[in-house]
Amino acid sequence: MSSTADFPKALCSWQDWKDEEKAADLVSKFHSALEDLDKIPQVETDGKILGINWYGIELFARLTGLIGGKKPCHEGMSYVVEHICKPICAERECQLVELFEDVAVNGKPVVGVMNSFHSYTWRETLQDTLRSLGGGMIKEEELSGTYYWWDLFCQNQHVVEDVMGSFDRAISQCNSFSMTIPNPAQPIALQRVWCLFEIMSAVQGKNKDIRIFCNPAVKIPNANNEVDIRNAEATVAADKTMILELVEERIEGGCDALNERVRKVLLNGMHKARILQNAGMGFSNDEIVDIEKVSNVTKLGFADIKERLHKHGIHNYKLNGKNKAELIKMAQENGVDLSGDPEPKTEISRFAQGMRVQVRGKQAAYHRARDI
Repeated sequence: MSSTADFPKALCSWQDWKDEEKAADLVSKFHSALEDLDKIPQVETDGKILGINWYGIELFARLTGLIGGKKPCHEGMSYVVEHICKPICAERECQLVELFEDVAVNGKPVVGVMNSFHSYTWRETLQDTLRSLGGGMIKEEELSGTYYWWDLFCQNQHVVEDVMGSFDRAISQCNSFSMTIPNPAQPIALQRVWCLFEIMSAVQGKNKDIRIFCNPAVKIPNANNEVDIRNAEATVAADKTMILELVEERIEGGCDALNERVRKVLLNGMHKARILQNAGMGFSNDEIVDIEKVSNVTKLGFADIKERLHKHGIHNYKLNGKNKAELIKMAQENGVDLSGDPEPKTEISRFAQGMRVQVRGKQAAYHRARDI
């Protein structure tokens, strides 16, 4: 279900797209359904890249039967691209997002100038990816005002494009970066070389807000994910070779420096996601209270404190499962200096202090994800 928008009924079950005889008729019905929706003038882009908001994503998924049906779709992205996206866009040989350019939901365009890059892996099912992305958005302005560059919608599946060039343009235009990791206990995205390269590119960009979205129904562990892009996988071996060469070329310190920077971003992002999840699901969140109590003790964020404890010789097995207040107490007991400013992107306390006013919105997001 969608908490704030009414969508037309699904045209079919997602399995029907595999039937070639049915598929041709479904393509026609899909385009007719789009024509019947509310329309607005196309957004002026001034040559900038288009993106699609959550309502556009959900509209596509519901019309095609990918969500909301009696049998949920557990297929991956390859199925969606080959059996649904390509047939729908075949006549124009266009990007999927172009079909939604004049469509409105709740009076707002579902397509606009892209402002957030969506990173994920095709190894996850579409359903899990949607649950994570939809469950991470709290406010109405996020649902309607965040326009994602998502390759499913924004990459032309009929034309062999300059993938790296398209990717670089999208990263340079966006002001936020969103990665979906449906099951943080088994973060498949962190084992994919393209995903790690995308995080690196976002970290290099100035003033980019980096967020991690996890399935609200899956418990987020307080874990320290080890990352090494050299051990990551790629479907095409040549892609990995190319990316590793680019890392050495673009990053001072090469792969080791990238691994460390990505690890810090992930620690910060996972911690935020865990706080959001606890608040949204109605759990008592002692961690939020503790962070608020100790926010005036140090300017350092959770990841920075943990890093200083590491350097002091205190190992992970003693730190895992600890909240910020417990880490501060441990640092004080062991004489670890917590003075100074935090590293960029690791400060948590300001984020946590604003959580109480967002609980209601997060509960709605949790239910939205649960029902996909």
